Amino acid sequence: MIVSSIVKQSLLFLIFFFLLIFSSALFIADAGKSGRNQKAIDAYKQAIRINPEDTKVYNNLGIVYYASGRKREAIKAFKQAIGINPDYATAYYNLGVAYRKSGRNRKAIDVYKQGIRINPEDAEAYNNLGVAYSKSGRNQEAIETYKQAIRINPDYAMAHNNLGIAYRKSGRNQEAVETYKQAIKINPYYATAYFNLGVAYRYSGNNQEAVKTYKQATKINPYHVKAHYNLGLTYFDLNNRGGLFEEYEILVQLDKELASGLLILYNKLR
Repeated sequence: MIVSSIVKQSLLFLIFFFLLIFSSALFIADAGKSGRNQKAIDAYKQAIRINPEDTKVYNNLGIVYYASGRKREAIKAFKQAIGINPDYATAYYNLGVAYRKSGRNRKAIDVYKQGIRINPEDAEAYNNLGVAYSKSGRNQEAIETYKQAIRINPDYAMAHNNLGIAYRKSGRNQEAVETYKQAIKINPYYATAYFNLGVAYRYSGNNQEAVKTYKQATKINPYHVKAHYNLGLTYFDLNNRGGLFEEYEILVQLDKELASGLLILYNKLR
């Protein structure tokens, strides 16, 4: 029994040393890393065979499955982690992400709520719950949930941005503008928040400000296709042929279909 225990501990040490080397696989969804991810999966499975009650290993196995695009298996692994430890908030969070990315928003909502009951100060869980509510058309609940995320972490730029989206969907455009501005104040390089602010400005007819914010979005992220397209649309609204054609020339390198739409509008300004 003593020899067996020593062998078991040695195997565990070797496996976890291997997993440490491949820990970056936990956060990589690049298809080019699929071989490396598979090695991590095999190692986690071996660790589970040695210690089938290790919740963290099941959770990490789920993360690698998810990063490899194997969402069904990820969901199963997260559920196994929760089955062993029903108070494992991280596994609930990850299971919620897997459900939401699989389009199963009702399931995601239930799981996020369970995780929040265990860890009521998890701002990211509140933010993701808000996204699931929004995707399910439950906009008012999304607003309240994003506010909870911001209460926990006032500097959570993504939650401010998502709250702005929920406000705009509710027709509360001015509140959306102020909320996007807050997200940008927290993170001045947040291209998505600049884009959304541009949408809100254009929606309210403030095209000059929309142009400024769309330009800032494309400055931060030159490959932001929607920002280039919406900037072109705003130039059309302003009867600015030169600006519209400039965005067409940029967009034709990024998205030919959207670029063709701008070209049609450009020809209408002749």
